[in-house]
Amino acid sequence: MGASTLGTQLLAYAYAGEFYPGSIRSTGVGFASGIGRLGAIIAPVFIGALVGMKLPLEQNFLAIGVAGLVGTLAVVLIDHRKSAAALNQPDEMASQAPLGSVPADQPTNH
Repeated sequence: MGASTLGTQLLAYAYAGEFYPGSIRSTGVGFASGIGRLGAIIAPVFIGALVGMKLPLEQNFLAIGVAGLVGTLAVVLIDHRKSAAALNQPDEMASQAPLGSVPADQPTNH
């Protein structure tokens, strides 16, 4: 469980880096990291409360799994149309034209 959590956290940094525009990218990734740190602070308290309730082990894992579902739901609800990658997509396509190519609306000298 710890390995998948660490892997997911690293993917979240890459995702946040693509989501925010370059001028505020470090602030955006730092903010996303700070939200993750809040989870790291709250999780031991939450798990300690679960253990203190003396629930069966299966119920403890189901309760912990709810946090993963909340995280999944949060990512699904992100409006990807507002991301820097989506807003800059036409510019990126124009900059990827091969060198020496001529736009279709301009005549060539052939």
